[in-house]
Order: sequence, then structure tokens, then C-alpha cells
Amino acid sequence: MTCGRTKAKALCENVIAPYSVQSHTDYIKENNLPFSVATDASNKGTTKCFPIVVRYFHFDEGIQHVLLDFYSDSNETSEAITNQLLAKLEMSGLEVKNMSAYAADNASVNYGKHNSVYQKLKLSQKDVLPANCLAHLLHNATRYAASSLDVDVENAVLKVYSHFSISASRTAQLKEFCEFVEVEECNLLRHVVTRWLSLLPSIDRILKYWKALTSYFQSAGDGECARVVWRCFGEERNEVSETYFLFLSHVLKVFSDTIEALEAKSFSITSVFKVMTELKQKLERRMKDRFFGFAVNTKLKQLPSCQSKKCEADFLLFYERAKKYISERYDFSDTSFHSKVAKLGLTTAVPFEDYSAAVQACNLDIDMDGLYEEYAMVEGSFSSPEMEGCQSEERYLKL
Repeated sequence: MTCGRTKAKALCENVIAPYSVQSHTDYIKENNLPFSVATDASNKGTTKCFPIVVRYFHFDEGIQHVLLDFYSDSNETSEAITNQLLAKLEMSGLEVKNMSAYAADNASVNYGKHNSVYQKLKLSQKDVLPANCLAHLLHNATRYAASSLDVDVENAVLKVYSHFSISASRTAQLKEFCEFVEVEECNLLRHVVTRWLSLLPSIDRILKYWKALTSYFQSAGDGECARVVWRCFGEERNEVSETYFLFLSHVLKVFSDTIEALEAKSFSITSVFKVMTELKQKLERRMKDRFFGFAVNTKLKQLPSCQSKKCEADFLLFYERAKKYISERYDFSDTSFHSKVAKLGLTTAVPFEDYSAAVQACNLDIDMDGLYEEYAMVEGSFSSPEMEGCQSEERYLKL
């Protein structure tokens, strides 16, 4: 079967999409399942768009994501967003009492203490949990930590891209320098400051063409480029600046890996504490070992002593500030909510008291005696060969 754009669009909007949404909502209602709701605001020209995504656990297929609705509304107050969410849930037949969590970015309109969407949702479902965006937290932590560095790498990345993106002649000249230093044609990547995964690729691309860019800017002179660019590629600080770029390339990889883990399709709340704790431990280990990446540690030995010590102090301060920022905004204690629900991951054997504590932390109204019977069944499954190597979602599916 083939069809043009108009017919394909009509089929998707009027047949496939409604059927998909209906099949998911029917399954949730038939099994009386809890579900979480996620939303965000995005500008499309002059229109403000709001996707609504429902997430739940399917007994046969695991974690499922459903685009419940996608509406536009010029009003993005907490009251307007809350009313739309509740109305869309009611239209789909999903009961608010089964909404387990609300996920959104960390803007005050979503999670403010007094007049936010979350606070208003609690009036309808008092046990709804906040699922704050940890990726946003980590993004802000890196920007906060990087603000103390002697070289403004992010600003330099933006200026370098801007320098070439607005001029075809400059791009042609850079191509000649790339050929001269025997690297493939230089194609710089644009960094978007509100996108937390775009800085690392941009830095890596600049490092790949560092020699060509250095030759270009030094031949052009300081009067032909922005001050922050000359400070990086001028002859006086070129080696030091490259060291800062290499350091951020190393450490941002650690943060990017964590963000990608948090954004994985089958990722669940039971794994959050482990992922965040591992990130904290990685930062602490690097501080203790004074490790800034193999290439950086090698380069520090080649720099003059005064410059090497300044760079090392800057990099240690980055680790310290990043750790401090995260620790002030995320609870790493053993009594935290994420620590308690991590026990429900089924990856390690834990005492029944930990299971019951996790249930109470989630404010779940279930039969605790029945939970104990299920606990006995789960406890025996850890030694099963069938469970070996399985992640949390797979273990729940097998059970």
C-alpha cells in the first residue's frame, strides 16, 4: 500500500494514533495500573506546544511510553497547565487517583513550593510524587562548575562557530588550513546553550581541528576575531587553552554518560540512586587521584610549573564545585526517597524491612502481609540462573 503525504497524514492522525492511545489507556484501565505523567512547554514559532506523555509498566512488554495528547495553549501558568492535564486524563478515561508521579523540568511553574503544577496536582492526588529532571540538574552543575575556570570554553565554542557560520570566505580559508595540516575538511558543530548534550560534541570537534584553527586565527591576527577566541588560539595561551578544552572533553563525557543513562527508554526510579551515587563517586575519585583525563595529565607535565599548577587547581575546583552543586540539590543519604525505592530494583537481595520501607515511602496502600508472601517468592528468584544478567525491568517481567 502506498499513499501521498495528505493521505498518510490523515491515516496517522485519524486511525493509527487514536488506536495506539486507546489500546494503551484500555490496558491501564483494565488492570487498574498506576501511571506517571510528563509534560513540557516548547515554542513552535509563536505557538506554545505541550506534549503529554503517560508512562506505565506492561506485564508482558515492560515499561511503556504513550503520547497521550499534544495541545497548544498560549497560557502557561501553573493553573492552566494543571487544568489541561486533568482534563486530558479525564477525556482518556484515566483516573487521577492512579497517577503516581508528575515529571517535568525544574522550573518554578512546575515545582515551586506554593503555586506550582505539582502543588495543584496534589490537591487532586495527594500521594503524587515529584519526578524532577535530573538531567537538567547535571547540566546546570557543569555550567556552574565551568564558570570558575580561567578559560571560558563554552563562550569560545559559540564564538568560533559564529565566526565561520556567517562567512563563506572564512570557511573557505579554514578549509585551506585543514588541507595544510592534513586533516579532513573542517565542519564545526553548533552548540545550543539550552541543550545539555551539545557542548561535548562541539568541544571534541574543535579539538579535532585544533591545529588548523590555531593556524587560521594566528595568521588572521587578534583584530580579526573575538577576544575570547584570540585568548584561546593566540600563540601566548594556545597550549594552556587546549588543556582546558581537553579537560572539559574528559569530564563532560562523565556527565553525558550519566544523563544518557537517566534518559534511557527502560530506565526506572529504582536505578536513580545508583546512577547518581556512581557519578558522585567518580568525581570524588578523580579529586583524590588528581586525574583530569590521560591526555590532560600528560599535557600538564609539559607545561611550565606555574601554568601547570594553575590548571590543576582550576580542574580540582571544577570537581569540587560540581560535587557541591549536585549534593546541595540531590539527597545522597541512605534515608532518602530514591535510596529506599532502589531496594525495589530486584538486582540484589535485601531484607523485608527495606521492601516495606520503600512501599511506605511511595505511600502505597497495599496488603503488607501479601507483600511478605511476594517477598519470599522474589527472594528465592535471585539464585535462579534465569535471572542472571537481567536488569530490573527484565526481572519484573520474568516474575
